[in-house]
Amino acid sequence: VVRRLSKDEQLQVVVLGDPHFTADVRRSMPRIEGAIREIESAIRPIVEERHLEWGDLEQAITAGGRREQMLVADGIHMTPEAHERVALALEPLLLRLMQHPHSVTG
Repeated sequence: VVRRLSKDEQLQVVVLGDPHFTADVRRSMPRIEGAIREIESAIRPIVEERHLEWGDLEQAITAGGRREQMLVADGIHMTPEAHERVALALEPLLLRLMQHPHSVTG
C-alpha cells in the first residue's frame, strides 16, 4: 500500500509507526513487539527510498512521560491525551508539508 501510494507524484504520504502497547499487553502477547518491529522494518526502507515522511507514534506518546497511562485499559488504543501528544508532534511536519508540499525529509 505504501509503495502504491508513493507512486502518485501529487500525493505526499505520511506513514505513522504504531505505539507499542502497554507492558501488560506485551507480556500477554510476547510476539507482538517482534511483529511490530518486523512490519516497521519492512516499511521504513520504502519510506526512505520514496522520500516519504515518517511519524513515530511511540516517540510522540512517550515524549511527555507517563507512557503507560497514554493507552486505555485495553493496553492498545491511545487516550485523548496521547492523541493530543501525537497531534502536537505531527503539527510541525504537517505545517511544513502544507507550505512546501513536495519537500523531502531531512
